[in-house]
Amino acid sequence: MVIELTLKCYENCTHCMVNANENGHEMNLKTLKETVNFMRKIKPYLLQLSGGEISLHSQYRFFIEYFVKALPEVKFVLESNGSWFEDQKHIDNFKALCRFQNVYALQIRTDERYYPNYRRIWQNKAQIEAVHPKISVFEGAIELIPLGRAKNLISENPNKSPQCANLILLNRQKKFKSFSEFIEMMQENGKFCTPSIDIDGFIHAGETPTCIKIGHVTDNLNVLMASIQGLDFCGRCNLNIVAEHIKRIQ
Repeated sequence: MVIELTLKCYENCTHCMVNANENGHEMNLKTLKETVNFMRKIKPYLLQLSGGEISLHSQYRFFIEYFVKALPEVKFVLESNGSWFEDQKHIDNFKALCRFQNVYALQIRTDERYYPNYRRIWQNKAQIEAVHPKISVFEGAIELIPLGRAKNLISENPNKSPQCANLILLNRQKKFKSFSEFIEMMQENGKFCTPSIDIDGFIHAGETPTCIKIGHVTDNLNVLMASIQGLDFCGRCNLNIVAEHIKRIQ
């Protein structure tokens, strides 16, 4: 699952699905603790801590340490745009965070087409990766979803499935009986980006806070299951290949 620590970011990338910007809000301590308690119930294998830009959360080191210490059996992937790499305080913080055994990686993704800081990051790739062996800078591998600012990059309806498709399809095929079982099935198939949890603790069927809400991390798991069972494609992303197929076979 993806957990958004903050929606603050100064890059304003054109492909941003969550509309992160310089005024973006951040997760508070109450929501952090509620999210950790939720994870203890569903027992995920891997969590991705993202944003926005995670280094712009005012207490990002404390928040990430809280997660990894409270959930030692979970592997964590930290996601960043690397804009912090010339600031020694951030360098020291990420070096310390990467020393935790269950912090699997710090991934810095960039792409010449979308990231304003692409040249700065890519030209300093070796320097950034030298901070710690768990840090990797890589280019591309971006799947555009027409939500947030990315909607402006896609003029026609793409020939693909909505991010919520796995959740809805598996539910309608009666493939899982509990929320925890669904998470386990997704992980077994290498699907780690959905559902997602926003800065306020709301759970979304897709990878962004724009995607339809399933519930909140404080909800009973039976309540979440009831919400999933009534879930349908909301149409916000206009990705309808799977949605149209389901309508034809029902």
